[in-house]
Amino acid sequence: MSASTSRQDLCPICKEDIEISKNNWVAIRWKEVKGINEASKKRKDNLVIEAGT
Repeated sequence: MSASTSRQDLCPICKEDIEISKNNWVAIRWKEVKGINEASKKRKDNLVIEAGT
């Protein structure tokens, strides 16, 4: 697999297709995960994410 090769994946938050490649990524940190998971719980959603997602 070359460095320019990418794959499609789903965003854990919006469920939209996202392109995962070496040059196109953002990792969610622990503090952001905590806020997202707390908000999800208050909304009674089933969204649970982990740091590094």
